[in-house]
Amino acid sequence: MLNKIFEPIGNGVQRVWDLEKVIYHKHTPFQEMIIAKTAQGISLFCNNERQSVEESQIIYHEGQIIPAALFCGKIDKVLIVGSSEGVISQMAVELGAKKVVHVDIDKECVAACAKYLPYGYSPNDVKTALEKDGPIELIIGDGYQYIDDAIEKNEKYDIVVLDLPDEQYEMAQQNRLYSIKFNKKIAKILTPEGVFISQAGCSTYWRNETLKKSVERFNSSFKTTVFFEMEEQNWVWLIGANFPCDDISGRMSKKLEKLSYQPKFIDKMSILKSTIIPVSLRNSQE
Repeated sequence: MLNKIFEPIGNGVQRVWDLEKVIYHKHTPFQEMIIAKTAQGISLFCNNERQSVEESQIIYHEGQIIPAALFCGKIDKVLIVGSSEGVISQMAVELGAKKVVHVDIDKECVAACAKYLPYGYSPNDVKTALEKDGPIELIIGDGYQYIDDAIEKNEKYDIVVLDLPDEQYEMAQQNRLYSIKFNKKIAKILTPEGVFISQAGCSTYWRNETLKKSVERFNSSFKTTVFFEMEEQNWVWLIGANFPCDDISGRMSKKLEKLSYQPKFIDKMSILKSTIIPVSLRNSQE
């Protein structure tokens, strides 16, 4: 009987999750997926890594799109790759997006999240999005291939969101999307003031190798890289833009009061702190 998940969070270190009740457990063609009741509410795990939990998912999902919304120009057209739960798609609409294209490779994961998670898509939302009946269009497919097709069609987006399981040291299908090559593909489909945002790891010193690599990739791919840390979630996002900016926090703070969706875990004071790269990472870039 499955009653614990051992989540690797660093070299030789694991986080143990007690599972009060397993609600859904399946090996899809792409990953092992578990939805279970934990001390933090209904929780989603993919390949033994926590993806979101009921208690704090709003913090994570705000971090995944709000910094991009604060830094970009307009918010008309949004592309989301991954993010099976659907929360970010719904936030994008609340932010004023007229068209949201959501591409996810794992149909079974999207359907299970809609059925069993108390946040994000409902089964009817998935059906409507698959039928393109509304502002959200759900496409079941390979995000990497979708980007190539978008380049061919000369499609442009104001925000591109990458919300996938973490980059892995060993071979993993999502690693294709954590690369300079992929970043430069994204740069081709951004509007002049469009931005790309990706979850990038954790700033904790003993587990920040993924973040270091992500910062290096973004610096090599874009004119501007924005660091944004949600401390209450202990996670970092990076924003890449094709335009220069001399006052990142000022630009973001100025736009905050204009957002149609007012975030619960980001305010002007937190923006000042969240955009400061930790000293060890700053020193490693010199």
